[in-house]
Amino acid sequence: FAVGLENGSIMLYKTATCEEYANVMHGESVKILRFSNSSKFLAAASLNRLSLWDVATKTQLWNISTTSRTLSLAFREDESQLMAATEAEVLSMWRTSSIHLDEELSWQSTKLDDGQANMPKTPPKGVKMSIEQNILAIVYKSRPLQLWSIDPWKPLGLCVRPHEQMQRSSGQAIHAVTLNPDPSLSLVAVAYWDGTMILYSTKTRKELRSIDALVHRLCSSPNGRILAGSDNDGGINLYDFESLQLIHRVRPREDPAIDLVFTSDNLHIIDVRVSQLNLWEPAVLASRDIDSNSSEPAGSLCPLDDNATLVRAEDLAIITALRCCNETRLAFCGRSNGNVDVCSLNDPVKTLQPLYKHQGTSKTITKIE
Repeated sequence: FAVGLENGSIMLYKTATCEEYANVMHGESVKILRFSNSSKFLAAASLNRLSLWDVATKTQLWNISTTSRTLSLAFREDESQLMAATEAEVLSMWRTSSIHLDEELSWQSTKLDDGQANMPKTPPKGVKMSIEQNILAIVYKSRPLQLWSIDPWKPLGLCVRPHEQMQRSSGQAIHAVTLNPDPSLSLVAVAYWDGTMILYSTKTRKELRSIDALVHRLCSSPNGRILAGSDNDGGINLYDFESLQLIHRVRPREDPAIDLVFTSDNLHIIDVRVSQLNLWEPAVLASRDIDSNSSEPAGSLCPLDDNATLVRAEDLAIITALRCCNETRLAFCGRSNGNVDVCSLNDPVKTLQPLYKHQGTSKTITKIE
């Protein structure tokens, strides 16, 4: 996985061990990162810059200046193109093999939303792309979600919130959006400012389900089964994507997550806080991945067991130092409580065990050699 920093650096880590893999320089405060399907390429966007990297060689393939802020990035399935949606209401398609702009497609908000025609012109607040569904989802301030087909390029329609809900709410003001990566499901989840989350069909743009959920970030697992949402208390809620049933809670007492993403194996969630990054491995994700071929309907899911699923960050000592030994395939991790744990790099989760505990009041481990 990759982490973008304000100083323009991009830190790459190995997912299994959180060991640093590379540190490259984008040049500006990084706002968006996107891996290609095979993780061969990594794209980075900032306020005025777009760059493409070869992950294996850790080299920059190209770097260009942009005239409009990038809102979303996505790669074609064959990794031949990098697509960038911008505040200028343009979808640009760049060739990954060279600095060549293959195509630029423009959208006009008023073409779909007649209600915007008499309103002051404002740029889009956010854009989400799904190559799997071939859809672009566009958010404007206090307006319904717009859906566009990427290929062929055409407007699809609006996801309009039901009128009876708007009478007690903040209208169409959208907090977060995520498209389901499973094209057979044709789903998009939308979280609104007043604490309502609605599941729409991207084919009909009609509401399928709604729940009370005050979340400000949303993301989907790569297999499309789990929807994750971060709330204002710093917690992470996991829902079944098709039913919006709450199935798990992670409750660290920390600042709210700035960003949230699943790892490619569907088994981990990474969140970014103000000053740290957390990698979570809820057991429910492993069970859902194993049962991914089950035909059991969503309504038969087991109810949430609060006592079994609540996690408190203060009960988990933070890893403050890490040392991996390639010869023995062992990893040693020092923690903020003075503990030193050891595990096998072949299976860190199952083999992690305590090795030593330091005594004393000042006992945070800062370095392991």
